[in-house]
Amino acid sequence: WLGVFGGGGVGRSGHVTIRSIAQRLRAGDILLTLDGKRVDNVADVFILLLDKRPGDTVRITLRRAGEVRTRQVTLMPDSP
Repeated sequence: WLGVFGGGGVGRSGHVTIRSIAQRLRAGDILLTLDGKRVDNVADVFILLLDKRPGDTVRITLRRAGEVRTRQVTLMPDSP
């Protein structure tokens, strides 16, 4: 799972940041899938984002307070 702790959770993959996804999560959320592919850890997120570019939209599925939800996320570019 990918959690949001404090202000962290930012990393780079290719030309986009995982901040795009982290900003859609709340403390306690569990990220289950990204574009229909299972996510077990943050490394999975990096791998799944390798071929993505800024402006691409991905679908995430997460568990929040016991309820499964799906969200669309538009990926942001890396910042220097």
